[in-house]
Amino acid sequence: MLRRVACALAALLLLIGCVEPVPSDGSARVMTMGDSLLAGIAPSGRAVSDALEARLGQPVVDRSVSGASYLYPLPISGSLGLRIERQFVAGQWDWVVLNGGGNDLWLGCGCGACTRQLERLISADGASGAIPSLVSRLRAAGTQVAYVG
Repeated sequence: MLRRVACALAALLLLIGCVEPVPSDGSARVMTMGDSLLAGIAPSGRAVSDALEARLGQPVVDRSVSGASYLYPLPISGSLGLRIERQFVAGQWDWVVLNGGGNDLWLGCGCGACTRQLERLISADGASGAIPSLVSRLRAAGTQVAYVG
């Protein structure tokens, strides 16, 4: 438990101010949300959002944060983007490219007996859990979702 808290605090200190703001002019129609698989190389200009911008020829807002998870143990994590569901900013998004769950398994069960943690993320039938719940909320807001994971 102490190891988890130490890792979380280190991540918080590294990530302050790293979440991309949403342009107020409404020019961005695509947003990425998730963990390091989307954000891991963002400072280099080779993140998934950068590739999408180049391919689509339009701005993409990258809200993904390395170390983010769905079931983050610290309550303050949402304001820094470490809780994936809190990365969402309301707007007229055509698409949200979403990933995540690896940190929940790594920090939540240490790559051991993960059945309970996996069920919290997504049930065997795919109908419930943190991931389907977030996808449903995004879809209900009229946003198409591409889940990568």
